[in-house]
Amino acid sequence: MIVLCPSYLRPQQAGQVYQSFRDTVRLDTELLFVIGIKDSEAYDGHGLPIMCYPEWPMVRRTNRAAEVMAPRYDYIGWIADDNRFETNGWDASVVKALEERPGVVYGNDIVSPGSKPSHVFMDARIVKALGWFLHPGLRSTFFDDVWEQIGRGLTLKYLPDVTVRHLYVEKDNSADFASDMAVYQQWLRHDLDTDLARIRRALRPRRGAGRGSTLAPSGA
Repeated sequence: MIVLCPSYLRPQQAGQVYQSFRDTVRLDTELLFVIGIKDSEAYDGHGLPIMCYPEWPMVRRTNRAAEVMAPRYDYIGWIADDNRFETNGWDASVVKALEERPGVVYGNDIVSPGSKPSHVFMDARIVKALGWFLHPGLRSTFFDDVWEQIGRGLTLKYLPDVTVRHLYVEKDNSADFASDMAVYQQWLRHDLDTDLARIRRALRPRRGAGRGSTLAPSGA
């Protein structure tokens, strides 16, 4: 499994995420920070696995990283750099849930347990089928709503015993809210059913298909 974490000029917070990841991970799971190339100097010397892209918006950078990584892994996840992994072996629980029923899985973020997937893990074939991980029309909000609707159309599983704490750094997303709401509503009305049909086709078992994992790059 590969977990993507976008970060913007927050190397200390990214370091704390990475330490919590290393302290709790059990399987062959990788964490990759997605940053802008002009910001990379701020992360030098912190020992973080990073992937650099031009100064694109966060959504575009993350989707590009997902496009590269999804074909190499069975499962893919997303967290923010204000999340912290707290449950030992959380990845084993996530993978077990996804092996049982391919779909969308999320854990307990403590702030609003079970309400919405503020972090997310899913079968990588979902991302490959859609061609995106974060809806490309969104700017900074409603990602969790999109993931929730995809999960409800497939399998949406909440793992209350898997804690991925959300420290909830206050952010002013008011400038993006109206635009993102319009994009989300448009997607619900016109594209959700088509996207779900595309995903279901991608998730059909393929006889004799083997799906191995590879290691993520450790730097830009």
